[in-house]
Amino acid sequence: MTRRDWEHVADEGICDLIDRQIIRLYIVGRLPQMDAAAEIGVDRKTISRRLPHIYNTARRLTGQPDKEKTP
Repeated sequence: MTRRDWEHVADEGICDLIDRQIIRLYIVGRLPQMDAAAEIGVDRKTISRRLPHIYNTARRLTGQPDKEKTP
Protein backbone atom coordinates (compact mmCIF):
# COMPACT_ATOMS: atom_id res chain seq x y z
CA MET A 1 0.00 0.00 0.00
CA THR A 2 1.10 3.54 -0.61
CA ARG A 3 1.75 6.19 1.98
CA ARG A 4 -1.46 7.89 0.87
CA ASP A 5 -3.41 4.66 1.45
CA TRP A 6 -2.04 4.41 4.97
CA GLU A 7 -2.84 8.05 5.71
CA HIS A 8 -6.40 7.40 4.52
CA VAL A 9 -6.65 4.40 6.85
CA ALA A 10 -5.38 6.46 9.79
CA ASP A 11 -7.76 9.34 9.04
CA GLU A 12 -10.85 7.18 8.41
CA GLY A 13 -11.75 7.08 12.11
CA ILE A 14 -12.09 3.30 12.34
CA CYS A 15 -8.80 2.76 14.15
CA ASP A 16 -8.31 3.85 17.74
CA LEU A 17 -5.64 6.34 18.82
CA ILE A 18 -2.92 3.74 19.42
CA ASP A 19 -3.52 2.10 16.03
CA ARG A 20 -3.37 5.50 14.31
CA GLN A 21 -0.08 6.25 16.07
CA ILE A 22 1.31 2.86 15.02
CA ILE A 23 0.32 3.59 11.43
CA ARG A 24 1.94 7.01 11.46
CA LEU A 25 5.13 6.14 13.34
CA TYR A 26 5.87 2.52 12.45
CA ILE A 27 4.24 1.93 9.06
CA VAL A 28 4.43 5.37 7.42
CA GLY A 29 7.32 6.83 9.42
CA ARG A 30 9.30 3.58 9.33
CA LEU A 31 10.48 3.86 12.92
CA PRO A 32 11.64 0.59 14.48
CA GLN A 33 8.99 -1.02 16.70
CA MET A 34 10.98 -0.22 19.84
CA ASP A 35 11.19 3.48 18.96
CA ALA A 36 7.54 3.70 17.92
CA ALA A 37 6.49 1.93 21.12
CA ALA A 38 8.54 4.33 23.26
CA GLU A 39 7.03 7.32 21.46
CA ILE A 40 3.48 6.00 21.95
CA GLY A 41 4.10 4.81 25.51
CA VAL A 42 3.33 1.12 24.98
CA ASP A 43 5.33 -2.09 24.94
CA ARG A 44 6.83 -3.29 21.65
CA LYS A 45 4.70 -6.43 21.95
CA THR A 46 1.60 -4.24 21.84
CA ILE A 47 2.60 -3.07 18.38
CA SER A 48 3.24 -6.64 17.21
CA ARG A 49 -0.14 -7.80 18.54
CA ARG A 50 -2.02 -4.93 16.88
CA LEU A 51 -0.41 -5.17 13.43
CA PRO A 52 -2.59 -8.02 12.05
CA HIS A 53 -5.77 -6.06 12.89
CA ILE A 54 -4.31 -2.88 11.40
CA TYR A 55 -3.30 -4.65 8.18
CA ASN A 56 -6.70 -6.36 7.83
CA THR A 57 -8.53 -3.08 8.41
CA ALA A 58 -6.33 -1.36 5.84
CA ARG A 59 -6.97 -4.09 3.27
CA ARG A 60 -10.73 -3.77 3.72
CA LEU A 61 -10.65 0.03 3.43
CA THR A 62 -8.48 -0.02 0.31
CA GLY A 63 -10.29 -2.91 -1.34
CA GLN A 64 -7.37 -5.32 -1.22
CA PRO A 65 -8.05 -9.01 -0.52
CA ASP A 66 -7.34 -10.47 2.92
CA LYS A 67 -4.21 -12.62 3.02
CA GLU A 68 -6.14 -15.49 4.57
CA LYS A 69 -8.46 -15.65 1.55
CA THR A 70 -5.69 -15.41 -1.06
CA PRO A 71 -4.55 -18.79 -2.45
